[in-house]
Amino acid sequence: MQAAVQEGEGDMIDLFEREDRVAEVGKRQLEPCILVGVEDLSYHRLKGEEKFSLDLENQFSLDESLREMRELTTTAGLRIVEQVTQRLNEPNPRTYIGTGKTKEIAAVCERTG
Repeated sequence: MQAAVQEGEGDMIDLFEREDRVAEVGKRQLEPCILVGVEDLSYHRLKGEEKFSLDLENQFSLDESLREMRELTTTAGLRIVEQVTQRLNEPNPRTYIGTGKTKEIAAVCERTG
């Protein structure tokens, strides 16, 4: 029995071929990554300014954002080796995170390879 589905722009693929590709992805070693979350406290200061246009009442919390990023990271086939968070009054214009966190992340990279 031949089973096929349409994938993309008119391409037909065999379902068994697709299962083989999915199984192959499941066997590969997951790429390591570091999940970095930053809570930008400057948003809270700007909340009272009339000309500030972002809807701050509906912003996601740091925990909610990290939860979503963990799910997306897993879906993308990455393995989280460390999670680093930071609360900043002002993001660093060069790295967004502070220099101390940059060093911490570099140490994690060295430790985990």
